[in-house]
Amino acid sequence: MSEYSKQYCDRYDPGFPYDFDLDEMYAQLQPGENMPLICEGFGFTHIAKTDEGIRQVVFTNYDEDGNYFKFIDFDEIDNKTYRKVFHETV
Repeated sequence: MSEYSKQYCDRYDPGFPYDFDLDEMYAQLQPGENMPLICEGFGFTHIAKTDEGIRQVVFTNYDEDGNYFKFIDFDEIDNKTYRKVFHETV
């Protein structure tokens, strides 16, 4: 079942029922921590908070070398970020 954040729904599909609020989830993290959390809308697989307290989302990409993670500040993401990060096309 797909899960969508309040922030994605508010931005791209107002009125669509969301599954979680990122503000509440980030409040649970201490600086330097991360947690698995999937938002199908934005395409991220984890959220993180830097040592400085900056909120980030984490994209996972699997390739022939195994998986790797790309951290992006939450304020910089949009609905095309996954393609920008891994395919460099919009």
